[in-house]
Amino acid sequence: MKTIFCTMVLSFVLSGCFSSTLVTPSGETGNLSYPQFNQQFGNGDADISLRDGHDVSGEAIHVDHDSISYIDSDLHEKIIVPMENVRNVHTSNHLLSTLVGFGVGGAIGVAVAIVGTSGPQHDGSGAGFFWVIGPSAGALLGAGIAAPIGWPSRYEFQGDTTSTKSRGSK
Repeated sequence: MKTIFCTMVLSFVLSGCFSSTLVTPSGETGNLSYPQFNQQFGNGDADISLRDGHDVSGEAIHVDHDSISYIDSDLHEKIIVPMENVRNVHTSNHLLSTLVGFGVGGAIGVAVAIVGTSGPQHDGSGAGFFWVIGPSAGALLGAGIAAPIGWPSRYEFQGDTTSTKSRGSK
């Protein structure tokens, strides 16, 4: 029962966490510049939210001063969208979520070992078992749950919200 509860807590914690970064042409203080975005994320997969409400999936994303280009996941064609039509780009970092899950799961495993080896009902036998299995199983379970979830990040782009264009040219 404790394992199921810990699994649910870990799932809720990881699914609710994300970071948001503003991407600007010059990367003013605290923001990410277009070249920095391209260097950090250039060939990754992402979901792109457009200002007209559509969401598209793409890879090989590249940001220029006036447009964002990507390979559409469905069409397998290069799409170019004017920058003013892009609201944000969503990514998932599965390595980071795996590491966080490993750490959180290990901490939960330590807590289970403490509870399992303390109290008047425990006679001291099997304490080593709790301390070997609890943290190890917790860490592996946490990593296994967190890996497919991914650590979400959102990159926001400033643009002209009065534009009525929806998708760019191919």
